[in-house]
Amino acid sequence: MIEFSGELSPRCQNYIRKYDNRHAIFGGLFSYVIALPVAIGMFVHMIQDKFSLAAILIITALMLFVLVLLPLANVKSKKEFAKMLPQRITIEDDGSVTLHRARHPIEQVMENVKDVRDYGDFYDINFALIGVTGLFVCQKDLLTEGSIEEFERIFEKKIIRMKA
Repeated sequence: MIEFSGELSPRCQNYIRKYDNRHAIFGGLFSYVIALPVAIGMFVHMIQDKFSLAAILIITALMLFVLVLLPLANVKSKKEFAKMLPQRITIEDDGSVTLHRARHPIEQVMENVKDVRDYGDFYDINFALIGVTGLFVCQKDLLTEGSIEEFERIFEKKIIRMKA
């Protein structure tokens, strides 16, 4: 068994916060890509033909303005953000990878690991499932059980060395 346990460094916390903001932006962007044609279609039918282009431009500008404000809407309080952070990550001999945090634990299996990114002082375990990627951050100096060599042996074909 391998275990990372303790409070993440500010660098790791910042990495998770940036990932969370990016995730919110892409989610909002996807919503707008779906909603934009519907909104334009509705307004084109409501407004006379000579005003259609102006309506489309105004709607597009408003949607882009809201998209720019999306990261601000995703701002979490320190208390809420702390609940999201991993307190302990365990990699069991049976192939399960578990994230323990203030909220409910998240358990995945090794087969779902897409890649492991090595950022120098921490690893980010990415899964094929989007909802859990970005949360499994294993800070190397918080290793309490097992070894870095054992960790790298388990994920040897999936480790990608990133620039620090």
